[in-house]
Amino acid sequence: MNKSYHKIVIQVEPYLTSLVDMFHFIEFKIIDKVIDHDLMIRFVHGVESIVSKYLVEYYENILSKSFEDVVNSIIKFAKFDAYRILIRDLLRALKIRDVLDQYGRDRKYLVEAGTIHTCLPIFLEKLCKVSVHVIDIKEVIARKLGIIFPQHPGNILTRIFLEARPFNYDYCKLLAARSVVYTLLITKSELKPTDTLKYPHIIDEYKVLDFVNKLEYEDCRRIYERYRACIGVR
Repeated sequence: MNKSYHKIVIQVEPYLTSLVDMFHFIEFKIIDKVIDHDLMIRFVHGVESIVSKYLVEYYENILSKSFEDVVNSIIKFAKFDAYRILIRDLLRALKIRDVLDQYGRDRKYLVEAGTIHTCLPIFLEKLCKVSVHVIDIKEVIARKLGIIFPQHPGNILTRIFLEARPFNYDYCKLLAARSVVYTLLITKSELKPTDTLKYPHIIDEYKVLDFVNKLEYEDCRRIYERYRACIGVR
């Protein structure tokens, strides 16, 4: 007898859902009234106000301030972005627990998340009392290509704060400096797969990461300053 299997796709992202709602309230100029009555929107608004402040500071510094200023702004942003990611993962795990209770724990569940969300599997195991198996799609593709995919310096920096690791500030500066060069070098436009190159973005990212992860701090500074000179910024 053939068994029929039903797949259910559910969006479970409480933080991002509230964030989208918040933008709508801002657009309609009623955000002040909403945050007086909606605790979740108020919370998300508060987190985003802090994180956005340091993101804007980074964007303002990238082409107008010294390399040292840019590096320090990246580190500050990474600290607060790590807090935002932690909150997103915690809220998501709590909501997934409700989904498990609703649909039953005898099913198999697939949860999609970015590689930076390393705390989500931990929260799921602790809060939902389930066993979690993590699959990194980039690593799967890398094995097919016969390469070892390098870690992104920006992700390493964020995970230092996200996972409360002991850290050395000079090492954080090096990671931030490498992430600046990565941003300058990575291809921004869409790359079309071909018969001989099925994963062009993966290969491009691999080459850039392999290069930047070998750079020292002063190497990154020279590349940054050369780039600014080439586009006429001093």
